Amino acid sequence: DMYKRQVSTQSTGQIAMVSQTSLLVVLVVLSLAVDVTQCHSWMVNPAPFRNAECRVDVPGRQINDFGRIIIGTMNCGGPCEDNRPFNDGTPNRFQRGQSIRVSWLRNGHGLGGAVRWSIVNVDRNDWRSKQAFNERAFAVECFVQNLVDCGGPCGTDNKRYESNLRLPNTLPDGKYRLQWIWFGGPDPSPNGNFGDYYNCADLYIQGGDLQGSHRVPDMPTCYTVATRVGECAAEPCRTGEPASFKKMQEIPDGRTIGSNLWGGSGGGNPPPPPPQGGRDAPGPFGRWYPLTGRTFQLHPLNVPDLCLDSVGGDNGAIIQLWGCHNGNNQKWTVEDTGNGIVLVNRQSGRALDIDFGTEPGRKAQLWDRHGGTNQRFHIRDMGNYEYGLVIDQGGSTMGLDVDGWGKAPGTRVSQWTYHGGANQRWLFTAA
Repeated sequence: DMYKRQVSTQSTGQIAMVSQTSLLVVLVVLSLAVDVTQCHSWMVNPAPFRNAECRVDVPGRQINDFGRIIIGTMNCGGPCEDNRPFNDGTPNRFQRGQSIRVSWLRNGHGLGGAVRWSIVNVDRNDWRSKQAFNERAFAVECFVQNLVDCGGPCGTDNKRYESNLRLPNTLPDGKYRLQWIWFGGPDPSPNGNFGDYYNCADLYIQGGDLQGSHRVPDMPTCYTVATRVGECAAEPCRTGEPASFKKMQEIPDGRTIGSNLWGGSGGGNPPPPPPQGGRDAPGPFGRWYPLTGRTFQLHPLNVPDLCLDSVGGDNGAIIQLWGCHNGNNQKWTVEDTGNGIVLVNRQSGRALDIDFGTEPGRKAQLWDRHGGTNQRFHIRDMGNYEYGLVIDQGGSTMGLDVDGWGKAPGTRVSQWTYHGGANQRWLFTAA
């Protein structure tokens, strides 16, 4: 199939290249290698503790935050930096059984391996144990998935793999820790293959149809060295077998997991209500740490490889979609007004502004900040750093909207009656 042709082509080419390169050249290249984290991968959605990678059973690594190197080490004691308390302010809020968008950095890896997903209820006494995460593994998928542009610096090549993950419908309301592990990553170089890497995210589960058991999807066949977590715990990993297409053995096909593993049926501690301006209401934004004071690129969900872009920096400058290039005209700083947010363009210092008027179709533009309602947006939180940007125009609830669901560079942006569709949902990526 297409996945096998893609991986086979990449692996054959890379292996041939290495076989034709002298050992001396290989050693020179290795001696010049930069921060080791640039060679590995980590989950970026749902929002993790930090954008960093940790080796399974290895006490420390260098870290990399939003693609910027930070020299230093952190304690990666598994299975999820187990000395870290639950983050009560996590933006990750989902329903049981919900299909969520997940992604991880490619970081130059086109060869493969597999990803295992586990989730543990932090209200249980065993939530810091490796056994708990192993017992509650609920999905495995191949590392190579849908390849998308990050829309800004991330890793070594500004690309990430993206897929949809269905959460178990057996999770009572409460606090959870989601674990991502990449294992079996092949490396055609003389160094051998990659070990197991992980990172984790805190999330709330509330609502959805609660079931008594969850059936784990059958294991995929992936281009990999290992078929289980732990087979390549040491690095470089040399299993004695070359990478090939193998059926994963991490979880037996047909396995079902009972709700008792997550605390029984029902109950649990409900999450605190979303911040004002969150998914439930277009009210005042308040001071909500994931966005306030930070700078982002904004991507519409209907065409996430494009960015919100200003054409020039003068008053009245057109706001459009354009290919992401990391220029300051595509960077927006979130400032809290106490009654909504203002998006300030990094290049010009002017605000994202809706041409005065309450009717649908009024165009977005740049303008000097003046504090008017046509510059104040309220947040609808969709999870995974996706937000609806809602503006109250004379009693009419309008959303920042991609004109006509357009997908071409140069498509204008305007206000339109808010409906929460993909052309009104904006993915915020750190700039």
